[in-house]
Amino acid sequence: MGAFQIAIGAALLFALVWQRDAVLAVLMGAATGGVFHAVAHFWDEDLGGKDSDPWSVGAIAVVLVIAALARLMSSGERRI
Repeated sequence: MGAFQIAIGAALLFALVWQRDAVLAVLMGAATGGVFHAVAHFWDEDLGGKDSDPWSVGAIAVVLVIAALARLMSSGERRI
């Protein structure tokens, strides 16, 4: 199972929790997938790719997590 499939599954599960805020559900799903993708790049860094891949994917994951948390804090719903 890859990070993309995890992101889709997480977004669907988050959509069940935050039914009135689709943007939050999508951001949470994308952040989940981004974190899994970054971890995978750090884990298999020795298998090839560019040296910058883990760091650039990790930076994108951090931005997604910050965006999801900002949306969560700005919304009235605080279910976790």
